[in-house]
Formats: sequence, C-alpha cells, structure tokens
Amino acid sequence: MDHAEHSVGYPLPELLRRIYTEVGDGGFGPDGGLASLTPRRVPHWHPADWPCATTLHAKQTEWGAPASWFFLTSGGCTMEWYVSLIAKLIATRALRYGPYAIVAGDINYPPADPTSPSPDYAAMFPYNKSARTRLPSETGGQLVPDRRVTEILAYTGFVDAAAKLFEERGDKELLRRTATDDRIDQLWVSGPLRDTITDYALLDTPADASDHHGLVVRIDLDRARTDNMWEYK
Repeated sequence: MDHAEHSVGYPLPELLRRIYTEVGDGGFGPDGGLASLTPRRVPHWHPADWPCATTLHAKQTEWGAPASWFFLTSGGCTMEWYVSLIAKLIATRALRYGPYAIVAGDINYPPADPTSPSPDYAAMFPYNKSARTRLPSETGGQLVPDRRVTEILAYTGFVDAAAKLFEERGDKELLRRTATDDRIDQLWVSGPLRDTITDYALLDTPADASDHHGLVVRIDLDRARTDNMWEYK
C-alpha cells in the first residue's frame, strides 16, 4: 500500500485502502473487476495480465486522465472508472500562493456541518449511497453521511457559503438540496474571505435544465480581511 501511494503521489481514500488491505489486491467487484495495486495474473481473467492501477498511472500521458485520478476498473466500450485523490490537495494547494481562495463545484459529498438536513436516501442511487455514507461496520448498520471530504475543507479553514449565511439568518432555504438527494454542490471561501459572502441562491428554473441546480454566490471583496495575514499561512 505504501509503495502504491508513493508511486501515484497521493494517499488513497480510506475505503479504498481497506478494500485493498482487507479484501484483496483487485480481481473482484463490478464490471471487469477492481484493478490491482501490483502487476499480477488472475486465473479467471482471459487477458495475459490483470489491469494494474499503479502501472497504468505511470503510463498516463498529457492526453490521458489527470495524475490525480486513480484507475479503478474498465467499464467496457472504452469506458473507464477512476477515483479522484485530490480532496486534501485542493484544500491546501488553493492556498499555496496566498490566503485568498475559492473552491466551488459538484463536491459530491454531504456538507461538513453534522446539523445539515439529512440526505434523501430513497432518491439516491445505490452507488452514490455507498460512496457518500460511512461503512456499515463503523455505524452499526445505520446510514450515516460521510462528511470527511468537506470536513477537510473546513479543517483547512474554508467556509461553506450557504452554511455561513444560514448561521447568520436561520433561513433553511439556504440549505436546500442542490440535487435530488443532498446539497452536494457547494462553494467554499478561505478564512479571510468569510465576511465577503453577502448572498446565496439556487438556480432551479427551468425545471429540467440539469440534474443539479446552479449556485449564485454574491461576494463583496471590499469586506475581505487584510490584517494579520500570517495566521492564514
């Protein structure tokens, strides 16, 4: 495991580490099966060599998948499945050149605040449910949101725009789901920009424009902190 993480340059997610160390080194799972971490042969697999994630990662070119993507398995018909390894990288590299930073997008994980409205698991696809919840062995079989990705952003000092305004206004509309099952689309600002957030809204019309609502966040840069900047470095 240590050799694999060193070769790809990123730590693997905890769930993936447990799969490789507690279940096996690939050769099982959906579609063609999970790629291995080390070059190997799998008896039931018809090609000469089983796909090795670290070998494929070393062969990536500028026209291939980003270096921060880790190969999981082939889906057939030229489709490939990857996992992104950059939650911590985004949280820290966004501040590499200064204390002012914004991270926004389809985070695809529940908000960091444990008091956030519960996801709608009935509307959630099974693969999203398994990706966005903690392991049953950790929760006694209960569905518990996996907030570790967004907790990394919060731990690094970023502020969730919607949650910040909800804390100030108490308007639950600010925490409304951005997709059918949870508020997975989020905009985070670094600490010195916390006070610049003045408004937040969802773009939810026309109804069929997308499977996710757009976000509008109004920021007043005149309110950015400019004092004692060393505390953010």
